[in-house]
Amino acid sequence: MTPSIHPLAPHALPIFIASHAGTDYLMVGMAIFLVAFVLAIGLFYLRLHALPDQIAHKPTKMQYEIVCALGLLDMFTHINAFWVAGLRRPIGRAGAP
Repeated sequence: MTPSIHPLAPHALPIFIASHAGTDYLMVGMAIFLVAFVLAIGLFYLRLHALPDQIAHKPTKMQYEIVCALGLLDMFTHINAFWVAGLRRPIGRAGAP
């Protein structure tokens, strides 16, 4: 008995449909894209979260410690006002009013 194709079935399948013994290239490509996307979003989030620390790194050690404490409070309480307070203009910078 030979397997026959149903008369209404298409004879040429699109490239993204895998054969019964082949590799599903669309799934592999989407898995790689998903991993890369999640890593990129995580990197962006961590850089954004460290922005106040980078701004306050230069002026004084005391202000740097305050900004780091505000960042930790924001991270553990999820109150964004602490992060915004850490973004304020550093005290003691040359040219500040």
